[in-house]
Amino acid sequence: SKVDESFAAVISRMLASDGLLFRIFCSSDDLRKCLRTRGFCDIPKSPTSIQKVVMDYSKKIRQSIISEIISQKNKNVRFSLTLDEWTSSRNRRFMNINVHGSGEWVWNLGLARINGRFESEDCVKLLEKKLESCQLNIGNDILCIVTDGASMMKKVGRLLPCEQI
Repeated sequence: SKVDESFAAVISRMLASDGLLFRIFCSSDDLRKCLRTRGFCDIPKSPTSIQKVVMDYSKKIRQSIISEIISQKNKNVRFSLTLDEWTSSRNRRFMNINVHGSGEWVWNLGLARINGRFESEDCVKLLEKKLESCQLNIGNDILCIVTDGASMMKKVGRLLPCEQI
């Protein structure tokens, strides 16, 4: 597939892949010169403006993912999910959810932040909310979920109407 080379895509990749900070795009003359060399003329001058560019691009990508999922759904494709809980080095907890369609179609719905206690019922609610944001329903659109063998995940599998692996 073709790689997006727009300013928003390039900046987003540099932030995500290279770990650059929003303020670097404003304070580094060399980086700004490099971006101008690539043909980007109107480079924002504040970290807040750079952040807005990235957030707007993120919304565009999310909408593209939702459109692809809806397109597959309209072709009567049913989906499977992979999900897992993850804890960062700063002890922040997240749930990651991937939706798998037919063939090679896979969409990552992103990390959902987990605050406080997180029991199987909470996991089901979070999962339903994430799927709803993509116009998916756990009962109608999902064939199975794939999880690890943690006891909480096993209970999640018992609470859901789909199969669990």
